Amino acid sequence: MRGVYNGQLERFRKGIYSDLRESNPVLFFEKEIEFLAQLLSNREEYLKNALEHIARGRRKQIIVFLDNADQRSEDTQQQAFLIAQELAAHWPATVFVSLRPETYYRSMKIGALSGYHPKAFTISPPRIDIVINKRLNFALKLTSGEIPIQILDNMSIRVQLTQLDSIIRVFLDSLTYSRVLGEFIDNISGGNVRLALDLVKGFFGSGHVDTQKIVAIYEETGSYYIPQHEFLRAVIFGDAKYYDPDRSPVANLFDVSYMDSKEHFLLPLVVGLLAYSNNPSVEEGFVEASKVYEHLQALGFTSEQIDAAIIRGHDKKLLETGARRIPKPGQVMPQTLRATTVGLYHTNRLCQQFSYVDAMIVDTPVFDQGVRSLVHDVHTIEQRLERVEIFRQYLDDQWNKFYVREAETFFNWNTASNDLKNEMAFIKSRT
Repeated sequence: MRGVYNGQLERFRKGIYSDLRESNPVLFFEKEIEFLAQLLSNREEYLKNALEHIARGRRKQIIVFLDNADQRSEDTQQQAFLIAQELAAHWPATVFVSLRPETYYRSMKIGALSGYHPKAFTISPPRIDIVINKRLNFALKLTSGEIPIQILDNMSIRVQLTQLDSIIRVFLDSLTYSRVLGEFIDNISGGNVRLALDLVKGFFGSGHVDTQKIVAIYEETGSYYIPQHEFLRAVIFGDAKYYDPDRSPVANLFDVSYMDSKEHFLLPLVVGLLAYSNNPSVEEGFVEASKVYEHLQALGFTSEQIDAAIIRGHDKKLLETGARRIPKPGQVMPQTLRATTVGLYHTNRLCQQFSYVDAMIVDTPVFDQGVRSLVHDVHTIEQRLERVEIFRQYLDDQWNKFYVREAETFFNWNTASNDLKNEMAFIKSRT
């Protein structure tokens, strides 16, 4: 602090209190502190002077990062850029601010960026498979003892580490062998590295994974490849016995918000419309929300139903909004929407898979009383297959009541139902 204000202090010592420096040093010191306190009262100016002192006096280049602005609202991102512009123009620093691409381009046209000439850098996220591979290989160094863990002196813990070592090797081999496993992790995480690692971590600790079986087969044969349905169940259920929509990263496409059976298909219809519509209002993958409402209302859905589906889809990362506006019930909805890879994976892959549909049954209201009485808790694979078949036929009936061939829906349950039926036939042939 005294270094930053050294020049001002020298002038102060030659000012009106200079005589006190020798005659009354204590009083002079108190006056000097009061002077410094006055300078420090302007914290913004002090910080600016401190950076200038570091840059000039110590010959350091200063770089300021305003990070995570892209995680905030559009207004906050605009304010962050204006702050960055002021810092770069008047402070001795180079300033980086993180913005989402759509916010950047929108701001360049009509926002704060339109009056300046910033330099833009695109930073791509790391590949999920490479990150997972590196993390697991590091874990192998711990379990194998290559990197010692000082606190592990208990023999039983070492035995568990040996088994964990086998499971990690199985998972690494499975990622190399199975394309669909990596595809699932990549798409459900939506490129979010932290979520992808959480999915893998959840698999290792899931009660829905028979780790003893995996270790036994691996030690006996030298190989074991984790099937997708085994990993899928661990991700869907997590630590719970049944599917919990509030805790699972996987969405229930068939859930409803109102007493309307055709709403089983509303969320996949929204995702399909956003992904495959050739609407002229599409820009950078975004579609005007008004066009979405117009199209779905023509199919018989109310605006309240569409609101609820968009909110559910946004909560589960199946779709995203322009400038990250968060849709909330009873408030103004976002003006633009875009389907995500998470949403497309749900509609194009998951809803056609037995393990997914089997898990969603407990969370999906069934409006047919006769069918509802047949849908109950089961235990064996044969009983699960029978239950999913009943549920599939129920959805077929609801789709046929709703679907009009001339209507452009961008999602067709009949196609997904046929794929689901074929997978179930394959499972029956293997059991």
